[in-house]
Amino acid sequence: QSVESIELVRGNASAQLGNGAVAGAVVITTRTAQGNKTELTGSAGSFSTRTVQLTRSQVSDRGVTAIGSVYRETSDGFNIRTSNGSDDKDRVEDQGGQIKVSLPIALGVASFSVNKNSGEYEYDDGVNEFDNLAFNSTLDTGKLLSRLSYAKNEKKAADSNTQTYVLKQTQVELQYSQTDNRLLGLNLLRE
Repeated sequence: QSVESIELVRGNASAQLGNGAVAGAVVITTRTAQGNKTELTGSAGSFSTRTVQLTRSQVSDRGVTAIGSVYRETSDGFNIRTSNGSDDKDRVEDQGGQIKVSLPIALGVASFSVNKNSGEYEYDDGVNEFDNLAFNSTLDTGKLLSRLSYAKNEKKAADSNTQTYVLKQTQVELQYSQTDNRLLGLNLLRE
């Protein structure tokens, strides 16, 4: 419900999207507010799969748009019993939300968004926990586009040998683009 477009980026996109994009990436663009409305959606499926999402969008007379949503998804996943008698569970739990605001200013249009999600999933190697936060801001004057992005991703994984692995990433991106297709960028990744 919150997705406007999904783009497949082929090839190495690490310089633009971080080290996880070595072989390409899927770029998901979230929706902007299209009117004053509230939506509540939910679904249920096999393997105790449940999803619920609440979305609110608002457009003011001055051209300020805002959209916010929260969601929760759970699933027991497909479970089989392996030849040694142990369970092979694929459980997932994910919850989060987003806020996106666009407002006209003297220079053009400024946009800000915050996305947060966390949860855990279980595969053959054990339980994995994740916690992600992303902040994006853009200024579009019609002649230039500038963007500042910040992302923080944490993943904690425990394998079947009870070893725990922790991955922490922080990424900051500054980008400036002119209409003559000149592009200057700075991408800092700490892992």
